Amino acid sequence: MGKGISNVLGFLLIITLTLILSISIFIFNINLQKTPFVCVKDSKILPKSGNAWWEEQVVELIHMGGDKIDVKDLKILIEVYRNDVIIKKGVLDDFPWKCNSTFIRKRIVGDVIIQTSPHNCTKFLGELHYKKDGSWDVGDKIGFRIKYENSGEGIDLVSGDIVRITLIYKPLNNVIYSKDMIVS
Repeated sequence: MGKGISNVLGFLLIITLTLILSISIFIFNINLQKTPFVCVKDSKILPKSGNAWWEEQVVELIHMGGDKIDVKDLKILIEVYRNDVIIKKGVLDDFPWKCNSTFIRKRIVGDVIIQTSPHNCTKFLGELHYKKDGSWDVGDKIGFRIKYENSGEGIDLVSGDIVRITLIYKPLNNVIYSKDMIVS
């Protein structure tokens, strides 16, 4: 009779240890998720002049090295400062985007400060566009065009304005890139 109980206890002990190890490995793997590293080359932001609209108020970020990132895991915070005072702020989210004003407007929180027309959207979004492969990797570009002031939306950038771009990695809510870009 003692041998049967010993076998049952041994079996329960092995099952318990297996469960504890499985749960420990699962928790350990969750904690191992790391913030991706990315090296970014940014563009020069030109102010509104009326001479070269296709180059004015454009923000481009080129992935120069580091980890490949799914665009669905990105959120972009844009803040525009003039004389050290924030004048416009918006968050771009829920990538990839289709180039349709209604679609894009539903994915912007805060001020609508980027161009939402289909032509400009397609030209500047890069890997954020739904027709791309959905990942931002070395050599790939993401971007947008800051909309000219019109009916309270957008802003006409002037030399000396600061455009702060912050890329947030949504799974961990960590900043992976932040830069103050001076309009010149």
